[in-house]
Parts: sequence; C-alpha cells; structure tokens
Amino acid sequence: MNIASFFIKVLISSIASAVVFVSTPVSASVFISEVAWMGSSDNANAEWIELYSDETSAVSLSGYVLTSNTGSPSISLSGSIAPNSFYLLERTSDDTVPGIPAGKIYTGALANSGLTLILKNGAGEAVDTVVGGTDWKNIGGDNATKHTAQKVSGVWSTAPATAGAANISGTSAGDTTSTTTLSINQSSTTPVVTIGGSISTGGADSAQRLYVTVGVNRIVATHAATTFRAVVYDQNGKIRHSDVDWTFGDGGSHSGEEVQHTYHASGTYAVVARATSGHVSSIQELTVVVKDVVVEVVGADTSFITIKNSGASLVDLSQWALKSQKRKYRFPNDTVISAGGTIKLPVEYTRLTPVEFV
Repeated sequence: MNIASFFIKVLISSIASAVVFVSTPVSASVFISEVAWMGSSDNANAEWIELYSDETSAVSLSGYVLTSNTGSPSISLSGSIAPNSFYLLERTSDDTVPGIPAGKIYTGALANSGLTLILKNGAGEAVDTVVGGTDWKNIGGDNATKHTAQKVSGVWSTAPATAGAANISGTSAGDTTSTTTLSINQSSTTPVVTIGGSISTGGADSAQRLYVTVGVNRIVATHAATTFRAVVYDQNGKIRHSDVDWTFGDGGSHSGEEVQHTYHASGTYAVVARATSGHVSSIQELTVVVKDVVVEVVGADTSFITIKNSGASLVDLSQWALKSQKRKYRFPNDTVISAGGTIKLPVEYTRLTPVEFV
C-alpha cells in the first residue's frame, strides 16, 4: 500500500471511523532557526534567538510564547513576521546584536549547560521544540569561536553567526569536519566546476566568487515530498538571491532556491544544485538515501492517536499529515519516530476528536 495515502479503520466510541495518513508538504510555519546561547566575544551575556517564518504572508505573533523546560527565559511575543523573514529576540538590550532591530527584548539567560526551548502558538500548541538537553553542543554552537547553532534544511549545525539573515551549513553536531566545501577553481584555462566552489565564464562580474550550501546528507522515505533548500552567498559572506537548478539523481529536476521532490523508489541518490548569478556559477551536492518505510496508526481513543514505525530506520514525519473527514493535522518540522518506535499524539494538539472521525 502506498504510504503517501492509506486508510486505517479505527473503532472510536463504537463508531467505525477512517483516518488518512498522508505524505503532504507541511504548511508554512514559524520555527526557531538560530540560537546564540554562547553570547559574543565581547559579551558572554549578548545572547539572542532567531525565529523564521516560511509563510507567504505575514504571521501575527500575538499569543505566541517561547519558553524553556526550566521556565526561564519565558518570552511572550508580539508584532508579526513578514513573509519568508526573520524575527530576532535579543537579551536585555537592542544593542545585543548591533545594527539589527530586535523584534523582542527579553530577560533570562540561556545556560551553557543546555536547555530545551519550546515555541507555542496562540492556541497553546507547541509548533517547534529545540532540545539542547544537558549541553547545547548536542545541536550546535561553540563557546570558543562564538559560532551559533543554526538550522539549515531541518538539520542543526555550527556556523558563524547570521543574525537576521539566511543560515549557512556548518559542522553538524558530533562531527569534526565541515559539511560544506568552499574550494575555488582558479585555473586560467577552461574552467572545471569544483563542488562547492565557483566558476566564471567571463564578463564584468568575472572576479566574483559564488558559493552554495544545500544542507547535510539525509535519509528520506519513498513517496514522501522532501524539501530541499539552497543558500547562495558571495566571497564576502553576503547572501545572494540567484537562479538555482536542481537534479535529483532519479531523472527529476526543479528550479528555485527552495523546492520539493518525491522519490518513488528506494536507493541512494546524488542531489546536485547549481546556482548561477550573471556569468558566475557554483554547484554543491549531497547524498540522499531513500528507504521504504512502514508507518501506521495503531490506536486511537479520546485522548491519544498512537503511531508506530515498524521499519528498521528512523522516519522523519515533517512532510506528513493525519486527516479525518473534517480536519487535517500536519506534523511540525523535525518530528521523527525511531526505528520500531511509537509516538502518542494528544488530541489537544491534533484537534482530531472522535466526533470528527465519523
């Protein structure tokens, strides 16, 4: 049965009901995109948190709250985020990040020993959770270099701070080498593209260098729409909006800085993104392992919907949804089920009540 769309019969309150588990693109959302838990080289207390909205329209933050598992900080948000934009939370003063206006000034330290941050919307629903645990380095950041923890394509890594600007891929938690190669082919003869570097075909912008990052290697499910995002910048670290062409190794291709692709067969694929600006182009690649997975609803009652992953690999449900006859619940970004594991979804989050299953 195609995991992108299947039906599970569930008996609730003696009524035979249908639940559809579909693999559809997650609707745009607000999420935590960067955490400067280490402060700056000038001030260890110069901490900040960045939110990002990938909505196509402005999002009101009225009622949103960002808090931690210890209760501090606890930040009531206000204002709004413009489409595809950032919202900066600066500790104590708007001078915490010079030159970038704060969306909100807050108090309360991000302890270096680690915290769990929870972002809730106006309905009190947790829309994003960042688990720093007992050490922020579980997700990223470096107190020595003051590099921050940044999320790129759903993966946390460590990279130079990019407050209020697009994040860049860096060293993933637990890695010791950078996931992004920034080599440049400076041959004076016919240029050959170097992965991660740039080439020029001549013209007024021939001295320009261009780089593109596409995130780290990943494991995805067959028949699930997967989002790919490229960040393009020049030799000065300035973000550039460029034409990006993608090939996915299975004969498919798309164009755009952020695209989605669905694999229909298991296997290992090389994904290549080519960014072009004027006469300069750069390419970057990543490896995608595609696996058949078995995820199913194994139980439902008035309190919880229980989902099980019967496969041998961790499954990312970021592109999936539960659907009743009247309502759809989309999983927040970075929701995963371990191999052989189960998760319970409280009805207060899904809003999929027994009545709606009829």
